Amino acid sequence: MKRIVLLISFITLAMVIIGCNREEDPNWSERAEIIVSHKTTDYWPGEYPPELQPMVGISIRKINETVWTKLPIDGISGFTYESGYEYHLKVKITHLADPPMDGPNRTYELLKIISKTQKLIE
Repeated sequence: MKRIVLLISFITLAMVIIGCNREEDPNWSERAEIIVSHKTTDYWPGEYPPELQPMVGISIRKINETVWTKLPIDGISGFTYESGYEYHLKVKITHLADPPMDGPNRTYELLKIISKTQKLIE
């Protein structure tokens, strides 16, 4: 009986030590409110050859910022873009500590559509 208790104690201790040695996730995330432009834009991912036709993209910016960032049209997980509408979204932005060489350094996930306003396309 003592052997079984000792074995269970050893296994439990080993699991605790292994669990404590796990590295923390180096990625970090934030929640932000963003605006999605009502017009699509040209989008060239990372090492995409500029002589090829660009992909269709969207322009986004954080609420308190003026600089627009381009994403692929499907660049916000859970969000379906409809041209002609400006969106105010709440998103989770995950900053990747070790992004893929040919991919973005952050990901976007839709949390909530705050508003969707139809705009005239110039």
